[in-house]
Order: sequence, then structure tokens, then C-alpha cells
Amino acid sequence: MGSRKSIINVHRKTAAAEFFEHILKSLFDPRRQLDVNFLNDDGTPEDGIDEGGLTGELLTLAMEAVKQLPIYTGTPLSSGFKVNMQGCRIF
Repeated sequence: MGSRKSIINVHRKTAAAEFFEHILKSLFDPRRQLDVNFLNDDGTPEDGIDEGGLTGELLTLAMEAVKQLPIYTGTPLSSGFKVNMQGCRIF
């Protein structure tokens, strides 16, 4: 495997959906380091090199999106949760 990376190109407005779409592809290897590029509206890459910050930003956006999904029941502060399977197909 070596130093091969999993390159992910996403638009900021749809970053979470594009990220989940990417990781569900059969070619995605979760053992590889992520290399994230945020794209402008015209599809050109934003300035920046991913040295961990862009990956962290993408993962934060993805987790924020997950928190908004209708897949949990109960209160946010409860010690457990039940998965609402009807809300699982949103992407």
C-alpha cells in the first residue's frame, strides 16, 4: 500500500454528501490517508495543501451533517440512542 492516499475532491456546500458518496464507493480504502481538496463553485481547487487541516475540516462537516440526520431517537444528552432506520436513507 505504501504512501498511496485516497484523494477526495468536494464542494463546500455539499461536502458531507460528497464525502459519504466517496466512501461508499467500492474503490475507497479506509486504510489510506485522506487527501482533501475543497473545490470552488466552478470546480477549480481552492488554494491549500492538505496537511491534516482540510481533512479535519471535512470530517467535522461530515459529523455535523450526521448529527442533523433523522436517524436518532431520544434526547441529545441521553446515555444511549436507538437508530431510527426510516431515516437512514438520506444521501
